[in-house]
Amino acid sequence: MVCYRSSSLILSMALATGSAMAEELPLPVVPPPAAPLLAEPLPANPIPAHPPAPVPDPRPPKADVVEPVGVPYSLEQALAEASLHATGPAIAKARLDKVRTLQQQAWSLLLPSVKFNASYGPEWSSRAPYQGRADETLAGDAAVEMRLFNGTAFPALDEARSLYAAQEFLGRDIRRATAFGVSSAYLTVLTAERLVGVANRQVAVAKQLLDEANARLKAGLAIGSDVTRAEVSVADGQLSVTRAERAKELGHLALSEAIGGEVEPDLLVDPTIAEPVIQDPKQLLRKAELDRDDLAAGRKQLEANASEIERIRRNNWPVVSARAGVRDQYSNAPLPTGASQQDPVWFVGLAATWTVYDGGLRSGQVEEQAAIGREQHEQLRALNLTAQRQVRSALVEIRTALIAVTQAEALSRSAEADATDAFARYRAGTGTATELADAQFRAARAAADLAQRRIDVLSSRLLLRQAVGGWPLTEIEPNVVPSKRE
Repeated sequence: MVCYRSSSLILSMALATGSAMAEELPLPVVPPPAAPLLAEPLPANPIPAHPPAPVPDPRPPKADVVEPVGVPYSLEQALAEASLHATGPAIAKARLDKVRTLQQQAWSLLLPSVKFNASYGPEWSSRAPYQGRADETLAGDAAVEMRLFNGTAFPALDEARSLYAAQEFLGRDIRRATAFGVSSAYLTVLTAERLVGVANRQVAVAKQLLDEANARLKAGLAIGSDVTRAEVSVADGQLSVTRAERAKELGHLALSEAIGGEVEPDLLVDPTIAEPVIQDPKQLLRKAELDRDDLAAGRKQLEANASEIERIRRNNWPVVSARAGVRDQYSNAPLPTGASQQDPVWFVGLAATWTVYDGGLRSGQVEEQAAIGREQHEQLRALNLTAQRQVRSALVEIRTALIAVTQAEALSRSAEADATDAFARYRAGTGTATELADAQFRAARAAADLAQRRIDVLSSRLLLRQAVGGWPLTEIEPNVVPSKRE
């Protein structure tokens, strides 16, 4: 019986892998497709043909691969959830609340205080009968004290303000680091999803080749090594799927940790990370110096250290206070003849405290803070050098990532053309199944590399935005008015 099949199936399979053997009648030459590896087969005109066996298609139909479905989950959603549930912002807020108390302590040096003292105890008299008598005495005083002059108050207040501003910058830097951590984890999962799709297509192609090899073996048109080579291709594709699925699951765990809650996104969406507007490295370095919160925090910590040194130096200044209050005393001891119980005593006056010499404590504390200041200055300089290196490294990453994408696209086109040529040789009987399988393998690897290189472009842009003090998707913190850096 003569059986006819539409050439649309034959040519669509011919575009990807190659035929099973040479035919008696020559078929039209199919030009190499310009579409990427993951594109659908090009349509062909129906021409009756009688192939000796099914021909594998290196570009499996769309129905052969299950496309990811689900609710889209964007990077904006991940960042919004992280701002509410991540541990970093909560830690930053707790530290800011802690530093806020330093201002309250500094203000207490200038505000009035109210004190109350009381004492009670017996007084013994050896002249009393029966070897003495114990007289009970109750004394107490209440006073209001107002510091009129305290030389350490204003440096302490300046120090508290500088530390609070430094902690504000550090807190924003923690939130910024959390946002970039979420973005990095998001891109990791996105890359794994792309690789899973490529690996599934590789398995589908390999299974088509295996079916073709088995059919040709049964028809006596192939040898056992063709089947073995096809089985190796299937196993390799399945291993690629396993590795990609593992990377995807681990990426989900990392993303959940960064966000601060259990997250199972159905389908990640490609984020829109804009290209850097400023291209000049000198301008980018200047922008990093002005906009990075960690550098601003370091400058504020130096100001706080200078205020602490001034506060210690003023510890030997006199402290003048105004005091007013009342003092009263009651005793059950017998009053002398003609004496009466004393009335409460009211008092008002000035008090001055002046530490003339403290044994070298003040000078030692000044030297200690001076050493801390020198350390902070070097740390700030090292941090500034690190920021410069990060900016320059990010520029290198962006440049090489763009070049790598161009090269990966060329490699993918070449690998796909090679798969098409291998198909033609296999169909003409001048090629082997091993050559065809190797060509399909290289085309799948090139597609996976191209997907990775495109994600690398987004990652490099994130690195630059982080290096210059920006945010993953915006220039300033979302929904927050930036504070003025001094």
